Amino acid sequence: MYKRTYGLIGVGKVSTSRWSTKRGVAATGKLATLLIPVAIATGISSPAAFADSTTTTGTQSGTVSSTGNGSGTFAVAQAVLESQLGDRIQLLGQLSSEIENHTSLSPQDRSTLLSTVQSDTTAIQGLQRTVQGDTTGSQLSSARQAMYQDYRIYAVLSPQVHLTIACDRVSSTTAGLAGFGQTLAATLTSLGNQDVNVNQAESYLSQFQASVAASSAATAGLSSNLLSITPIDYPSSTTTFKAALNSIRSAESDLIAARQDLVAIVKSLNSSTPTVPGSTSNSGVSAPTTSATA
Repeated sequence: MYKRTYGLIGVGKVSTSRWSTKRGVAATGKLATLLIPVAIATGISSPAAFADSTTTTGTQSGTVSSTGNGSGTFAVAQAVLESQLGDRIQLLGQLSSEIENHTSLSPQDRSTLLSTVQSDTTAIQGLQRTVQGDTTGSQLSSARQAMYQDYRIYAVLSPQVHLTIACDRVSSTTAGLAGFGQTLAATLTSLGNQDVNVNQAESYLSQFQASVAASSAATAGLSSNLLSITPIDYPSSTTTFKAALNSIRSAESDLIAARQDLVAIVKSLNSSTPTVPGSTSNSGVSAPTTSATA
């Protein structure tokens, strides 16, 4: 059934008691949890640690002048940089696991994201080994610049991964509902105008189809746009990520509306007198199952 696809749709055998609004609330919570890293990285709530825009010189902790390597200052700066690189390697591992585990990702998007994560992991690990052997402040500055400007794990790759996962999950759910809408339309047509409740169900079906179409439009081409972003696109990428986040939220709202229309259709058919073809009673009307699960 439509489970854990942001909890947006969850229709089984017709039983109105199963349609608590708590599912919709839980859905919003799941989406919010998934998109928290995106909100942070795109500046909606942005601590400096996630900015990935630190310059290579200055007064920040761990920075050193390119002209010297004071005994104490250099050792501290080297340790800080090694730690920062280690943090990024850890995050890359987490991103890789998320990409592997989210079954709603399209094969092409999964392959693209994994390739980027694996490439960046190899590069950051190499950079970490280089830093461990550095002996001058200028060497550390060069490594720091590469970490921030060439890879941007926090500011670009992390939101790119999370937004693509969210986009593909919404797209997968939308596609499943679009197909079910066609089946449902055929079922209602076969019932004819035998009952006022069937006519009412057809009205809800029109609203359902409009919501599904709106969701599809909101995310059309979005994953491809997201995957085209590279570190060099920062900071303009932040605007792109924010726009993508808004599109996904809009699509989610459309799917919640579609779910509500689906509930109304089910209730209407429960109240109608005709028997749905292929079932012994109207209580046999059920929504489709889907593989778009988290």
